Amino acid sequence: MYIFKSNFKGNLQMQLPITGDLIKPCNTSCSFCFLNYADLLSNNYLFNDFKPKQVGDIIKNINHKVRTFEKGEIIYHHGDEVNNLILLVKGSVIGEIMGFEGKVLRIEELKAPDSIGSSFIYGNNNTIPFDIVAKTFVKALVISKSDLLKTFMSNEKLLSNYLNILTNSAQCQTKRLKLLGLNTLKGKVAYYILECAEEIKSDIFKLDKTQNDLAELFGVARPSIGRIFKELDDENIIETKGKHISIINKTELQTHLK
Repeated sequence: MYIFKSNFKGNLQMQLPITGDLIKPCNTSCSFCFLNYADLLSNNYLFNDFKPKQVGDIIKNINHKVRTFEKGEIIYHHGDEVNNLILLVKGSVIGEIMGFEGKVLRIEELKAPDSIGSSFIYGNNNTIPFDIVAKTFVKALVISKSDLLKTFMSNEKLLSNYLNILTNSAQCQTKRLKLLGLNTLKGKVAYYILECAEEIKSDIFKLDKTQNDLAELFGVARPSIGRIFKELDDENIIETKGKHISIINKTELQTHLK
């Protein structure tokens, strides 16, 4: 059995054998190794319910490139057009935006196997509204939106997964807007705590972010975050033990959202 694949560095057609379930690179010029990353990519929401072998077969049949970015390198500038889907296979990136007071606010952090550009690649105004910066060394698989669309047309399940990603992204953006609409830092922290509790349906949980992460998210100094948690603890609204939180008085906590 042979597969025909276009070499992304040129127009040569190549034949490559597929033996059993062994996943092989697309061609001799491709630097992407499916043996190393197919398992990882199967955990990306785009490939939800696909097995690693199926993920490898999908990518081998779609034109793609592999790119690397050094720590601190800007992958997208604010206002750049998004014409590719970028699948992280190594490392992490952060989304940053400049606040009104000149402070850099962290919008989100993405880690392999997350993807960049899912929400912005299609549409009349397909520009990204913030900077994307490599937090660590990054290796990524790049697929153009035209080739991605061709794959969606031939794979209904993949398209369904992509639509789910867009829906989840819209819901996350709505939550961020609610968060930004809160005037006080205590209100923002209270909202974050309540969202964590709602996500796991329990008033006892472990925070998924450090105080440093929250400080960057809210654009404040870390001691300010620690002070708010201490105040909420002293007021017997929550009980804190490191990253472990117990909500004692949810009604009082909710009053800070007004």
